[in-house]
Amino acid sequence: MALLLGLLFILLCTDAAKATDRDFTYSHVTLVVVPGLTYSSLIASQDPTVQSMIYHFGIALLSPGNPHKPDAVENLYATVFAGDTANIRNPNKDLLIRTIAFSNRPASVQIVRSATLTEAAMICEGVRERHDAVVVCGLPPVDPKSGEWDQLSVAIIAEPLGASLLRSATTQTLGLVALRDIAPTVLHLAGFPIPPTMTGVPIYSSLWVAGGSGFGRTPSSFRILERMDTISRLNQRTLLPTMWTYGSVSLIALLVALWSLAHGVTIAPGALRYFIRMMMALPLALLIAPVFNPQTLPVYGALIAGIGIALGAIPSMGAIAALTAAVVLIDGVTGTHLVAVSALSGYWLSGIRFYGIGNEYMGVAIGSLLVVPYFMARRWPGIWKKRGASALLAALFAAALFVLSYPAFGAKAGGAITAMTAFVPVWLHLTRQRALTWRVFALSALAGFAMVFVWAVVAHFTGARVTHIQTATEHASHGDVGYIWHIALRKAKMAVLTATVPGVLATYIGLIPAWLLWKRTPLRERVRAFLAADPVFGGIMRCAVGTSAAALMFNDSGFVAMVFIFGSVCVTMIHEMLGTRAVVEEVDNGSGKTLAADVI
Repeated sequence: MALLLGLLFILLCTDAAKATDRDFTYSHVTLVVVPGLTYSSLIASQDPTVQSMIYHFGIALLSPGNPHKPDAVENLYATVFAGDTANIRNPNKDLLIRTIAFSNRPASVQIVRSATLTEAAMICEGVRERHDAVVVCGLPPVDPKSGEWDQLSVAIIAEPLGASLLRSATTQTLGLVALRDIAPTVLHLAGFPIPPTMTGVPIYSSLWVAGGSGFGRTPSSFRILERMDTISRLNQRTLLPTMWTYGSVSLIALLVALWSLAHGVTIAPGALRYFIRMMMALPLALLIAPVFNPQTLPVYGALIAGIGIALGAIPSMGAIAALTAAVVLIDGVTGTHLVAVSALSGYWLSGIRFYGIGNEYMGVAIGSLLVVPYFMARRWPGIWKKRGASALLAALFAAALFVLSYPAFGAKAGGAITAMTAFVPVWLHLTRQRALTWRVFALSALAGFAMVFVWAVVAHFTGARVTHIQTATEHASHGDVGYIWHIALRKAKMAVLTATVPGVLATYIGLIPAWLLWKRTPLRERVRAFLAADPVFGGIMRCAVGTSAAALMFNDSGFVAMVFIFGSVCVTMIHEMLGTRAVVEEVDNGSGKTLAADVI
């Protein structure tokens, strides 16, 4: 608790730069939409007018979001004019136009629905003399066969303020904005009120930060944009091949391991344990690989494979888990610079998440932290019964809970509930030998809900990132009481989509042979023997089951978090079982035959 309060004190005392509202507006604003615009095509242009636009005005990469059929391009236009992720059937698809039409503001807004890059640059010329503003919104090039895109686009704001990198509260990332931010930005520049149903927010320049000094734009700014553009494109193209390759190898290794455990035979246990450690190390490899700034897909894939191979050579699963959890949590405190560009969680292109530790690495961190204390208890038997060690473990869990739940780190409600449901039971199990009943998990989940409301209050008074509760309250105050249901339906749809993507479907397929081994071989008895002979790990397995249920119920893509939480504990168990030998005997205890187990 002391560590938790200390971290909160440091956070609240940090004078982070925040965007300030403008004290001026423009009498005329022009919105120019440029189809097929990417950062590479912008930089490659030799047109002097285009070059002048690049170097004299605010610029950022633009996240278009996921393509929505049947007409992905028209849905992009719907999002632009709705100020929200929308499609052509959405009643708010022309909300920008309606807001301008029914407002009594004297400012005027001109909309150019389709222009070339050169035409957009010519419109931007002379804004200083005219004292108006131009918002250039690029749309990504669409593959005619798939109807999809694999690159970010570009947004430019031309106004007298000068050159800078742009950002928005939607992305919380310098040099990156979202497509749904365009409509609120146009309204904000012209001084029109922004409708509460617009989930986007005004884009602002790095020149407008608190104090008004800013840093303008330097050559390093272009390196930031180039790296973001490259890594988002590589992540889009490498995710499926990487996951299929690693998934196939891991599935084969796990099935061979399960078969050998089921039949009590030895099939290269050292090699199998190595492949399992590589599997455990994959999320960490995906975090580290972008640090080396790869430029091509083969190099990126080779980096991921090489780092995974190197990490797999670490002989202890506990060490891999501890290293993974430490990197994820430290990165969460320092701005999630690694999580944001990992192929596992880099959602800049799709716009699902821009900041914070998402459900993927939340599951990785919680799963890793569940198994780390087990290995420490094996290394130092009875350590968690000591008062000092018990307090240290509580502090560790409190710090992790803080990072996974506090809104300033981009955390959401599901992180607080899932983390609380994991750490409280496992701490009670290790330090107090408390029986893990359903009441323990239910009370822990309720404590997680309480923390969500506490953080909402803290975020409100400290100006931290807005939570869902604050957003729902604000919309309700404007009479939009259905907003929370709209968000709930959207998240339910996201959960269904997440549970049916190819990688998850492959997981279902891989579970079929594992289930057959469980049902038709002695594997079940051998697993029970291992857990019975090692009650510490048995309790951790129960914690994993309860936490996985919480992740599934309280997170929009909770299936992914559940896979990482439960999977981390399961592969650890298989790894350790391959290094031991469970002896299962059937004995008669007088009231019927039962199993007696021991682990050698």
